[in-house]
Amino acid sequence: GNYYQMVVEAMDADKYQKREQVKFQHLVQALQHEDNPTVQARALQLINSIIIAPSDLDQRVSMRQAFLRLGVRDVMN
Repeated sequence: GNYYQMVVEAMDADKYQKREQVKFQHLVQALQHEDNPTVQARALQLINSIIIAPSDLDQRVSMRQAFLRLGVRDVMN
C-alpha cells in the first residue's frame, strides 16, 4: 500500500480534529517541548520520512517548506 499517503491522510484528519491552522503543527510543537532526546530523534525521523517519501520532487520540496515554516529547523539547533 501507499503508506506515505496513509500517513498524510491521518495527519490531515488529526489537523481537522485539533482545529489546527496548518498540517503538522502539533507534531513540530510537540517536538519543540519534548525533553527526551530519544523521542526527539524519533519525531525527526518521522518528519524526515514524510519529507522524502513522495517520488515527485515538487511534493518533497513543498513538504520540506511546510516543516521549515513551522520552525523545525529551530528545534534542531
